[in-house]
Amino acid sequence: MQKMARDGQRHWQDKCKQLPAEAEEAGTSTADAQFQIQRHTCAARNLKCQKESLLIFLQMAAQQRLISPLAFVHAGDEAAGFVGWTGFHVEPGCGQQFHAGVECLFPETPKLNTLYHLFRHSGLVPQDWRRAWEGQTPFLWNSNRVS
Repeated sequence: MQKMARDGQRHWQDKCKQLPAEAEEAGTSTADAQFQIQRHTCAARNLKCQKESLLIFLQMAAQQRLISPLAFVHAGDEAAGFVGWTGFHVEPGCGQQFHAGVECLFPETPKLNTLYHLFRHSGLVPQDWRRAWEGQTPFLWNSNRVS
C-alpha cells in the first residue's frame, strides 16, 4: 500500500514538471496574466502536485478552447474558488477531447470515480457529470465539496 502511495506521489510530481513544459512548448504558458497569478499562488500555497497538475491542465484546456472559464476570483481566496477558478463549461463538441485529456493526467486510464474524485478535491463539481462532460451544465466551485 505504501509503495502504491509513493508511486502515485512520484507520478504527480512528474506531471507537475511535465505539464508546464508542455504548456511552454504549445505557447500557452504565459499567454494569460491571470493564469500566471494562479500558478504563483499555487506555488505559494504549496498545493499538492495533483491539484497543481489539474490547474495547469485547466489553463491549457481554456487556451485551447476546450473549455470556457466562468468569472475568476482572486487566486488567493480559498473560500471563493479553486486557485481563482469559480467554474467552467466544456465547449460543445469538445467533451471527448477534454475528457481524454483529463484521463491522460493519470498513469493509466482511471476509473470514472477516480476522475470524479480529482474534481471533488478541487471543489469544481457539476450537478450532473454526464451532462457536464458534454458541455450542457457547468463544473461549478462548491467549497463544501473540497476534500
